[in-house]
Amino acid sequence: MQKTTLPFLRTLDILWIVLLLLIPLLFWILQMQEKATVAVITVENRCIAEISLAQDRSAFSVNGAEGYLFTVSDGAIAIVQAPCDSQICIQSPPIAYAGQSIVCLPGKLIVSIPTADHAPDVILDAERSSPDA
Repeated sequence: MQKTTLPFLRTLDILWIVLLLLIPLLFWILQMQEKATVAVITVENRCIAEISLAQDRSAFSVNGAEGYLFTVSDGAIAIVQAPCDSQICIQSPPIAYAGQSIVCLPGKLIVSIPTADHAPDVILDAERSSPDA
């Protein structure tokens, strides 16, 4: 009679499946973070306002972002009115966590939640035009 190792493989397979299911759960738990306290509004790459997310505010405007209305509720900011035709930014959900953003391409407006360290991801050297320079 031949001895099969099939029960052992099944146990090992189940262990691998459980492990593969737990890894994404671990990443999800590690990415959970506290809500941010400040949102930054930029137009054409210029910071025009830093908005506190600590207090709820109904539809308000910001100098430099004409035609836009924003709301802050439950620590999240959203765009509720925009002068562009597409209105995609209005359909974006409110943002509350570091790294999230709402973008209005026609108006060149970005509402973002900065990361805690405010460090840039990449620094480009404008002086160097080629690797040999």
